[in-house]
Amino acid sequence: MRLLYFVVFLFVSSLVYGQKSVLLQNTNTRAKELKHYLNKTEDSIVFKCDRTIYELMIFNDEDFERVIKVKDTVAKIQISDIPVGRYAVEAVLKDKLIIITLLRNQSFDLKTPTLITSNNHNNHTTQIDSLSKSIPFGSESNTIESDLRLSGKKANQKETKGTTSTNRNLENRISIYKSRGVKTTKISPPRLQLTDSKRYKSHSNYWVIYKINKGSSSEKILRIVDQKTVDKMIRKIETDMKTSTGRLNELTAWEIYDTTHFVQHKRKNRSNYMNIESNSFNIVPYYKIEHER
Repeated sequence: MRLLYFVVFLFVSSLVYGQKSVLLQNTNTRAKELKHYLNKTEDSIVFKCDRTIYELMIFNDEDFERVIKVKDTVAKIQISDIPVGRYAVEAVLKDKLIIITLLRNQSFDLKTPTLITSNNHNNHTTQIDSLSKSIPFGSESNTIESDLRLSGKKANQKETKGTTSTNRNLENRISIYKSRGVKTTKISPPRLQLTDSKRYKSHSNYWVIYKINKGSSSEKILRIVDQKTVDKMIRKIETDMKTSTGRLNELTAWEIYDTTHFVQHKRKNRSNYMNIESNSFNIVPYYKIEHER
């Protein structure tokens, strides 16, 4: 009998790890009204409920968190860009919080769009990461917003070694935003020239908050990234600002000195961790672009 159990266990394990994503169903009777399942390609989670779903959150204990404001009975979340690992998925209804477990076993081979950037010396094509394309519905609720609200303080401007042409480009971009009716934008230029790969800090990590605003709905992505990824995100936000659909997006990045201690600091101070000084990170944002409210 033990041999039979062992064979069944191996068979089930092979099935699980042969899948790119596994969603462990919440079988509690209180969660029965929320239908939740993966789509056929295992790159999205589908939620259906007779009542309104207000908010969805995907996170782990360390370096990733995604919050999506929803006010509808149907929602679909893209998970193909989420790193491999174990995650908790929370669905907020009017009177209950339903928790589901997501296992990401394999990475998806995502094709990233290209961004053509011009330089006075040469022209080149730079690959950038595409962020979530999921479309949430409805208006924002205030649930958990107090824990995640971005600071309204302006990042301190630091002296940079950028050329005069770089400063002029930034001024031109800001004037474009204002001409399109965007509210005043606060921007701190990155301290590195993005086109100079030799100047990357190979071991630098950053805590980033990327907010996608779509009128009455929004999505917020929080995660730890390396130097190259944060530079790609900076290029992407600057491209977003030139489009009608992305001009309200926001990005803030803080440099992390010690990832392990930063995670501990984040767990200890869940409500306001980025405004509490710590030796694990620089409280002054490395890069910040947001809209006045």
